[in-house]
Amino acid sequence: MSVSLGLYSGFACAALDCDSISNGYRCTDVVGLENQDIVIQNEDVVGTGSVVFGEQEYCILSYTTSSLTSNPSEWSRLMFDVQVDGDSSNGEFVLQNGGSALPVNFQWRGGAPVSGGSVWESPGPNNLTSDQQGALSCNDDPYSQAWLRFEVSSDDLQSANPGTYTGSFNVDIGQDSAGYHGNVNFTVRLPRLIKISGLDDMVLTERNANNNRYRQEEPFCVFVTGGGDYRIRASGGPGQNDPFRLTQPGDAIQYRVRLSSNGNNNITVDPGDWVNANNGSSSLNCNGGTNTKVRIVVLDSWIANKPAGVYVGTLYLTVEPG
Repeated sequence: MSVSLGLYSGFACAALDCDSISNGYRCTDVVGLENQDIVIQNEDVVGTGSVVFGEQEYCILSYTTSSLTSNPSEWSRLMFDVQVDGDSSNGEFVLQNGGSALPVNFQWRGGAPVSGGSVWESPGPNNLTSDQQGALSCNDDPYSQAWLRFEVSSDDLQSANPGTYTGSFNVDIGQDSAGYHGNVNFTVRLPRLIKISGLDDMVLTERNANNNRYRQEEPFCVFVTGGGDYRIRASGGPGQNDPFRLTQPGDAIQYRVRLSSNGNNNITVDPGDWVNANNGSSSLNCNGGTNTKVRIVVLDSWIANKPAGVYVGTLYLTVEPG
């Protein structure tokens, strides 16, 4: 996940949005508030209820002055409220990708609220934050400090269709024309993510009904962003075409691999063969279940006359979006 982070300091008098008032001027501005551009990675989609977030610290200036001067001794701090509005008609914080939507949780924290301490708050169309005392400059800690945090639920990411989700959210400081009125453009780039989970080691002890082979199945989960299609292949080693072998020092036994294409059908594969599948789950752990399986088969004829011992091997399974 990549997030832009900005922190600025120094006087910013020339950049202030100042309006004439009785006996002077009222000035409000924000320095260092940047657009958010987040690229989601596999590690960001980690489980139920978790979030990925971008957080940035910026500077709020808000004061009155008898004249437009750079002399801080002639400035007086103002009080203000902060409000963040969504770009939809009802003010919800939702990013859009065509007909798909992705909700975002906004939180705000000021450096020096009047009461209640500096805590994260959730501003919104009908929910102003605590009053924040304005800063005289970006060096005027702690008054100049403020933070915005943007959170996206892992649950929502798992079920969302891949694509680029965008939105623009208004950040208002002060509730009249003399306040600061800006926006933050927010982008979440969600590629097609895929992951295997719930795959355990196997011990071949099960005999089939004809008693002429050993056969063992292992169900597991394949997650694909938005529940899309995928394909899967198997190999007997790190190389794509490594043969299927169980070995002990000086000897080896071949085995057969069958892969599921839809949770039920099993297809016999050679090392490196791709099998197309259409049952990718939009839940990271298939909601506690499974949606595919692998079957290992060893015929009696393949172990005939083999010396006794423990034969082991490693099966490599690879998945990628279909």
